[in-house]
Amino acid sequence: MTLGEKQREFNYMTALLILHARQLGYGFTNGDSYRDPRVEYGHKYSLHRSRLAVDYNVFKAHTYLRGKQAKDVHSLIHDYWDMIGGNQRIKSDLNHYSYNPGDEILSGSGKPMR
Repeated sequence: MTLGEKQREFNYMTALLILHARQLGYGFTNGDSYRDPRVEYGHKYSLHRSRLAVDYNVFKAHTYLRGKQAKDVHSLIHDYWDMIGGNQRIKSDLNHYSYNPGDEILSGSGKPMR
């Protein structure tokens, strides 16, 4: 699968995820999406750099959810993400949703990207 094919599949999957969250009564705004490789923060091999990851902020009735509330919602929504083929959740970064089938190496680093 080419990078472009993965990006298109990821966009489709995030659309499904947003609709699923909305059906549950939640709304998302984008947090960190594309991360320019020239920016020096985050994980060096992040899938954000390949446009295959997004961090979502979660809302309920126009209220931004934080702490345990946000963690519980992201955990629930991640169950759906797992079901449709997204990467496994990162327990320390639950608002992170990424896609890299087979954890393929995309960076030339020899390490799978997350």
